[in-house]
This record gives sequence, structure tokens and C-alpha cells, in this order.
Amino acid sequence: MDTNSNHPLHAFLLTTSRTLERASYFGIRAILVLYLIGETINLPTDEAIKIYGWIMTAILVSQILGALLGDFLLGNRNAYLIGCIIQTLGVFVLSVPHKISLLIGFGLIIIGTGLYTPNIMAGFGKMYLTRHRLLDAGFTFFYSGTYVGSILGVLSIGYVAEKMNFTYGFLLGGIFMISSLVFLFFREKKSIHPANSETKVVLKNIVLIFIGILGIALFWSIYEVSVEKSIHFNSLIQEYFSFETTIGFDGYMLTSIILLFIAIFLSVLWSFVYHSQITKLAIGFLLAVISFGILLLIPEIPQTNHVLYYVLFFILLSCAELLIVPIVYSIITQYSNPKYLALLMGILFIPVKIFTIIVGKLISSFNANSSALLMFSTLLAFLFTLVLFLILFVLNRNGKKANNKTIE
Repeated sequence: MDTNSNHPLHAFLLTTSRTLERASYFGIRAILVLYLIGETINLPTDEAIKIYGWIMTAILVSQILGALLGDFLLGNRNAYLIGCIIQTLGVFVLSVPHKISLLIGFGLIIIGTGLYTPNIMAGFGKMYLTRHRLLDAGFTFFYSGTYVGSILGVLSIGYVAEKMNFTYGFLLGGIFMISSLVFLFFREKKSIHPANSETKVVLKNIVLIFIGILGIALFWSIYEVSVEKSIHFNSLIQEYFSFETTIGFDGYMLTSIILLFIAIFLSVLWSFVYHSQITKLAIGFLLAVISFGILLLIPEIPQTNHVLYYVLFFILLSCAELLIVPIVYSIITQYSNPKYLALLMGILFIPVKIFTIIVGKLISSFNANSSALLMFSTLLAFLFTLVLFLILFVLNRNGKKANNKTIE
């Protein structure tokens, strides 16, 4: 049996580690602002939200430094192993209820996450360099771990923090991190192919990587528009389904649950059926366009009977996300030089951040007419979809010409 036709065992181990690490990360993130404005830290709400934003930004910036260390000095495996240890220490330090512990704890978490995230993604991708046809399935499965982790972490840590206290919530986050660390001590087999140095191939690779990065930046930025438009969704869905909520359980948690089932289905499908990555991106943006069209049908102040529109919108947008984000990771892994893979994963957030800032400005300027902004975003996504289908047509046409020449 050809071992390259199967998913490597270590891919499942790294995915499990990532899932548990994300459980800790998202769980702590869910209770962070409440902890900052609570009796221990006692900050004003506005200041707590600002600190939350700074921490999230610092984590993104630290991923570039962590990627550089992983690619050029420590090696990806050592980097994500060290990062996980540092992050684990940081979470446990947070459980000590003191302002100094808060600073030290989040300092360690920022450093640890910066080392862990880009390097575990690079380490995961490198296991598929001899399994290109399984890359999309592998990263879709890996990406699904994020949603398993977010559901597990937000519900469990949120529940413990609410029913007991924040200290126990942070301790539970530390337990998730220790569990994540255990799965990293299994050494994966190295399987790296040198990058192709032929000029035409390199140029094609650069174009595909650029399309992927532009696509993911565009998707996350227009996603912000949907968040702005669907701000009333959380309370409506709780009213519609008549449930009591704990910390962090809202409409976006429901989205994560929907995403999880779709991700599992797609990861199995891509394991047996291979399709062009450009095709998947184009279909993903087409679904995003349709989902935004549904959102346009909902009035500015929605009623309970519009909840089903929201559910359909979120399902389609979830499908779009899973046809865009993990596929972009796959494209970057397949067409970049493996020596710099963590760095590419680390800097991926820069265009995303730039696009998101631009969209934030647009949201402010369109504040009086959010439907106009939504229509603008829908048009932008539609145009990008047309460009992707055009690129797909050109690539397929060139491929057929090359095959005909070979036959002649």
C-alpha cells in the first residue's frame, strides 16, 4: 500500500494538540474582559476592551517573530514545543488573582502563542509535501480542530468561571494546555521536497500564493461587514430557541458548531475526491456572495421570524469559510519554499489586518446605511469570484495545450 495515499498519524496528533490549545485560548479569551472589569483587576469597561485589543494584536505580531525563530534558528518542531510550554506557564500564572500575575501571564501567552501557532501549522503542512492530493483534506481537518477547541473551551471555561470563579477557569485552561503539550512529544517524520527553481514554475507559484493571501484577506474583511449587520442575532437566536446562556454561548458559537460538522464532512470528501484549489476558492466566494444576498433580505431591525434567514446565512458563510481559509493554507504549503513556510503562515495576518482596517473605516462612513456597505461588499466578493473563475479557465486552457503538445 502506498503510504503517501493516507493521512500521516502525526497529523492527527498535531491536530489534537491544536484543538486543546485552542480550547484554552478561546476559553480564556471569552472570559478576559469580564475578568478585567471584575473585583480583582477592577478596570473600567472601555479600558478593558482596549487592553483586550492590544493583547490580540500583540499575539498576531509575535507570530512573525516566532515564525522567524522557527524557520531560521530553532526548527519548527522545537519552536512549537517551546511555545506550548511557555504558553502553558502563562495560563497557570493567570490563575493567581493579581495585577502582576496578569501582566506576566499574558506576556508568556503572547510569546508562547507566537512560537506555537505558525510553527505547528508549518510542521503540519510539511507532513503533506509528498501527499499534495491530501493537503486540502488535511488542512480542513486541522482547521476543524479550531472549532472543536472553541466550542469546548468557551463552554467549559466560561461555565467554570461563571459558576465558580475566574481562578478555576484559568486552571482549567492550564489543564487544556498540559493536555495539548503531551501530544507534541511524538516526533513526526520529516518529509520535505526542495522548491522547484524553474522560472515559469516559480512565477506560477507566486501568483497562486498571492491569490490565496488576497482571497483570505478579502474574506475576513468582508466577514466583518456581516458581523456588523448581524449584531442583533445573538439575542434573537436565544429568544427563538428559548435557552439560557452561559458566558460566551451566542450566535457565533452556533456558527462554530455548524462549521464543525461541515468541516468534518469536507475533510472526508477531499480525502477521496480531488478538485482544483482555485475551483474551491471560487465556489467559496460564490457561496459568500449568496449568503450576503440573503443578509440583504433582513431588515435593519430584525424580528424573531428572521432567525431562519440568519441560520441559512451562517450555514452558507460557514461553507464559504471552509472552502477558502484551509484551502489558502494548503496553497501556501504546496507552492512555497518549505524553508520559509512558518514565516508565510505568520505574516498572513498582515494583509488581513490591513483589509479589516479599511473595512472598519467603511463601516464608520456607511454607518447610516449598512445595507449599502453590504451591497458594496457583495459586489466586491462577486468580482473576485469572477476573477478566480477566469484564472481557472486560463490555467485549464494552458494545461490542455501542454497536454496536446506532449501527445504530438
